[in-house]
Amino acid sequence: MRKIFFLFWACGYLTIINAQIKSVSQTLNQLTERVDKLNTTFMSIDEKIKVILSERNEKRLELQKSEITTQKDNIMVVDKNKIYESSKNELNLYFGFLLPEISTFRSYGMHFEHGSQFELEYARRFGSFSIGSSVSGKFYENEKINGIPIVGEILTAGENKVFMTSLHAGWKTQLNEILFIKGKISCGLASANQNLRILNNSITQSDTSLYYSSLIGIGMQGTNFANTMLYYQYDGYESAGNFGDQAFHQIGVSLGMNY
Repeated sequence: MRKIFFLFWACGYLTIINAQIKSVSQTLNQLTERVDKLNTTFMSIDEKIKVILSERNEKRLELQKSEITTQKDNIMVVDKNKIYESSKNELNLYFGFLLPEISTFRSYGMHFEHGSQFELEYARRFGSFSIGSSVSGKFYENEKINGIPIVGEILTAGENKVFMTSLHAGWKTQLNEILFIKGKISCGLASANQNLRILNNSITQSDTSLYYSSLIGIGMQGTNFANTMLYYQYDGYESAGNFGDQAFHQIGVSLGMNY
């Protein structure tokens, strides 16, 4: 009897222990699942933090690169301006298309063909203003004389040459790093050699007189030492004798050097 009772007691005890082991196992499984969930959550949070930190670092790097680029650009602009400001001398060469205004020959009207013009100029800059001198020349031909009684007008030939020396005062303003506006007024002497041919007759006149000029242009400062400009110029000179005063319109291009 004792053996049977002991067996029953042992079986019951083992059953209780087995149930407790199952309960503990389930509890451990639940804890393991919770720990896994917490690990997953922490990993997700950690990844988000890494992404946020990475984005912030990228933004900081971009800002630093932008600041460095801006500083370099500012330094380049300052250096360019310093170099330009230190270059006080200018040497400019002008090439222009010449349109002479209608003038007079004695009491008749005189028309001319289109011509050409060149000018070599030196200028000394004082900030935005400058003073200097230049030599220039104009070449154009006669076309016709009108206002003649009965005949009306007759065709003419002959070439006219005018050489000028002048002093000028001007200004130059930078619109930005590249573009600039320039203007000047000039006064000097003009030496004109005019040759008029009508049929087989030739009339020549040479004289020296007062010369005047005004110019306006817009240009590009390609480098610290070179520039180019598109300009308009109005100028003229006084005359005596058979030929009247002469004025010109000119459109052209200039090439300049700073040193």
